Amino acid sequence: GLVPILEVGAVASAVAWMAACASYWRMGPPLKGRLAAGFGLLVTSLMILVKLVPLVPGHFTQYEWMALAIWLGLGAALRMPAATESAQSAQASAVAGQASAVSSGDQRQN
Repeated sequence: GLVPILEVGAVASAVAWMAACASYWRMGPPLKGRLAAGFGLLVTSLMILVKLVPLVPGHFTQYEWMALAIWLGLGAALRMPAATESAQSAQASAVAGQASAVSSGDQRQN
């Protein structure tokens, strides 16, 4: 059903919240902000551990682990073409930049 997907989504939200808190912490905010970011890191760490540690009631079941694996697999599959296209466009830009530099060098010699 829907429960494994919702549970994985809850953990993904906690990971995103943790990333936001860690990013804010790294920005070096004033003490109040640093305390808030530290508290957010603590809370999200506990939220994630509750789901991942098998000794805690409410941890991931085999269906939630399967949903997570499928989600990660889909994410990786969707990311691969984008990474390949990005690398190809970067390579094409580099080649175009070299060609432009060579042609501008030819113009200076004339």
